[in-house]
Amino acid sequence: MKGKFIGTAGLLFCILFVHACSTNDDESYFPLDNDFWWEYAIKRTLDNKLVEQKYIVANLPAKEIDGELLFPRKAANGTLELYRKSDSGIARTGLQDKPDVWIFKTPLQVGTRWQENTTLSFLDLPEHRKDLLSEAARQVELDYVIEAIDDTVDVAAGTFQHCMRIKAHGFVYANSSLKRIMGIRSIKIEHTHWYAPGIGLVKSIKRESSLPAKYDGEYFQELISYRH
Repeated sequence: MKGKFIGTAGLLFCILFVHACSTNDDESYFPLDNDFWWEYAIKRTLDNKLVEQKYIVANLPAKEIDGELLFPRKAANGTLELYRKSDSGIARTGLQDKPDVWIFKTPLQVGTRWQENTTLSFLDLPEHRKDLLSEAARQVELDYVIEAIDDTVDVAAGTFQHCMRIKAHGFVYANSSLKRIMGIRSIKIEHTHWYAPGIGLVKSIKRESSLPAKYDGEYFQELISYRH
C-alpha cells in the first residue's frame, strides 16, 4: 500500500514538473520584474564595414501612469522605454504619439501572426541628397510569425533551450529618385528574434537586401551576460 502511494505521488510530481517546464507565459519570454539586467554585443555591417557596440539594459520598478501599470526599461545610454502587458501579449508603448509596437502577440504558439511597421535601417543615403531622406523614413509593413517554440540557441552567454523563434519579413519598392540616384529597385527586409524562457531576448538578426545587391546591411545582436 505504501509503495503504491509513493508511486502515485511520484507520477503526480512528474506530471506537474513536466507541465511547469513546458508552460511559458509571455512574461517568461520577456521578463518584466525589476531585478533583471542584460548585456548584449551588437555588430552592424554596411557596405562591408563592421561596427561593434555593446548594449546594456535593465528593468526598473513598474509604475502606474494614467491608471495603467507600465514596465520601464532603461539602457546604459539613458534611453528609457515603457512596456505594457495584456491578454494580447507584450508591447512597447508608443512615445511621442507613435503607435505601440508588439514584442510578440498571444497565443504563444507556432503560427501566431501579426503586422508591425518599421523603417529602413541600413540605407546609406548621400548626405547632399536631402530629397531622399523621406525614403529612409518610409514606413514598411512587416509580417511577423512565431515559427518555433523549441529552438536551441548558442550565444556568448551560453546555450539556451526551448527558445521561441519569431520571423518577420517585408518588401518595399524604391521610388523613382532612389532608382535614378542609387540604382535600387527594391529592398527586402528580414528580422529573426529568439527569446529564451525565463531570460528574454538572446539573439536577433536583421537583414536588408537591395536589388541589385549594392546596399546590403545586417544587424546582429547576442546576449553576452545577464543578472537576475
